[in-house]
Amino acid sequence: MTAMDAGTVLQVFAKAPVAGQVKTRLAVDIGEHAALQVHVQLVEAALERLGSCQMRKELWLSAPHRVSQGWSNLLGAQTFIQQGADLGHRMYHSLCAAVSEPNVSKVILVGTDCPDIDAAYVEQADARLRDHLTVFGPAEDGGYGLVGVQTQHVHRVESAFKNMTWGHAQVLSETCARLKQGNVSFDMLAPIWDVDRLADWERYQQLGRD
Repeated sequence: MTAMDAGTVLQVFAKAPVAGQVKTRLAVDIGEHAALQVHVQLVEAALERLGSCQMRKELWLSAPHRVSQGWSNLLGAQTFIQQGADLGHRMYHSLCAAVSEPNVSKVILVGTDCPDIDAAYVEQADARLRDHLTVFGPAEDGGYGLVGVQTQHVHRVESAFKNMTWGHAQVLSETCARLKQGNVSFDMLAPIWDVDRLADWERYQQLGRD
């Protein structure tokens, strides 16, 4: 495995573990308390997978919470609090924060719900950003679990995050259409999947049995 670019920062987005505010679609089937436990399990597994990434790492929590220190230790990262009215604003805010960091040329942002996102997947994104302004990890449900941007061009991707309707099957296709309008090049990694509904959770549980 080749060393990752020292000028890359990895930002990991995670929701604070609050019952009723996480895994709400899954909670319909298994209840809020069980959904909360699933959320914590997924986040901590993701942080452990990504902890081996050889780059500066940042944990971006949706709100202050007592788990902050433990989770940041798992990832080996400093913790920040997300800012913005919706997901798009919060993502764009964190991406812009990387622009002001010294010696950072690329920023990669990932969620914690996709079991396929590990250090190797992030490394692929890092490599693709050498030839493309942006890169995505396309999810099976039509969204994406990873986005990477060359920091000097972050301002050019604002339209991909602002005034976007999230949580539907055309999120990635609409994002790409907006980037094409702005003549922003992008590349796609291998498709991934996220744990969102009961069938996804059952699929995730099966991973340890295969």
